[in-house]
Amino acid sequence: MIAPTPFYSNRGCHMRIFEEARWLSKDHYLVKIVTYQVGDNPEGFDVERIPDWFFWSRVGLKANQPTWHKIYLDFFLLLKTFVVAIKFRPAVLHCHLHEGALIGLLVGPLLGAKVIFDSQGGLTDELSRFKMIEKGSLLYGIFLLIEKAIYRLVPTIVASNESNYAMLRDLFKVPETKLRLVPDAISFDIKTDPKVTETLRKEMKIPSDRKVIVYLGSYTEVQNVEAVLKLAEVMKSKRQDIFWVLRGNGDVAHYQNLVQTLKLSDRVYLGDVIPYLDSQSYLALGDFAITLKLRTTESNGKLLSYALARLPIIALDHQSNRSLIGDSACYLGGDGDYEAWSSKLSKYLDLPKSTHEETARQLEKKIKACYAWESIIKKLESIYDGDNI
Repeated sequence: MIAPTPFYSNRGCHMRIFEEARWLSKDHYLVKIVTYQVGDNPEGFDVERIPDWFFWSRVGLKANQPTWHKIYLDFFLLLKTFVVAIKFRPAVLHCHLHEGALIGLLVGPLLGAKVIFDSQGGLTDELSRFKMIEKGSLLYGIFLLIEKAIYRLVPTIVASNESNYAMLRDLFKVPETKLRLVPDAISFDIKTDPKVTETLRKEMKIPSDRKVIVYLGSYTEVQNVEAVLKLAEVMKSKRQDIFWVLRGNGDVAHYQNLVQTLKLSDRVYLGDVIPYLDSQSYLALGDFAITLKLRTTESNGKLLSYALARLPIIALDHQSNRSLIGDSACYLGGDGDYEAWSSKLSKYLDLPKSTHEETARQLEKKIKACYAWESIIKKLESIYDGDNI
């Protein structure tokens, strides 16, 4: 697997890489991950890294967003991939992110390896959302040409969600003969540990008489965490029975300062990342879970974790979310009308507990039937074995 990211960290595409590699290894595939110079080494994983020579090694894990540093990192990742592949002789180059696909296209033909691009979103869409390039600019046009070339040249593209699949098919005119849908999934062997849950409750001083709304993810503009806090600010003037708990990685200090600015210290706990294997123990603290992620061409994998924890979900209303959990959420409009959001949320919080429990049970049942890694990984293996290649 080619992973142009500081693997492993508790965030985004790392969850997909982690679970794919873990389940493939369980099915007796030999998986080697080639990645950047920083990141944790999960137990039992075979990870190869580029040399630790660069400034980005000191900031990369916290950046959690596109950076121009990746240009030279990806050059060294290309060299590392070639050297590792000569020794390892992989049958498949499983390429994550667009940079990984470019590396795979350069290395794969030289070694006769199958090249598969695991797509989780749009390249130019991501760069423009992070304000690295401006829509309509010359640079935007260049990156758009690169993105189109990748889709044209890669023989097989795996889409991680229905919205991404539709974008590739309809916007970029990728033939469906080279597209495969292998959605994000969830591992049901990640259990709740009551001792960890109780330790977290004491650590964060969560009041026992409040309805707790939890968030688990990254602190970025795309994840729209600022909107969560502004919603909390509006709700504060209407209800006294809510406590918000946010844990994630990224610029924690910035969002902690925002909590102070909005005078939410008595209503919000905002802290650092929770280890992936403790995620269900953390979510057990909540009565509800929220995600206001903006991007609609990427999967929103935290919804699966929320569903597994049997939490009623609050989310933005877009196709990427609905493709995963259907109507089983309190959906808020994408217009950022906090007053309207707060009114709708308040009504949702006051629904009978039995209603929330039944919705959560039905959603958990759907998730287990449709998004278990044990079954989803078989789709990936069928592609490795020759489906559409």
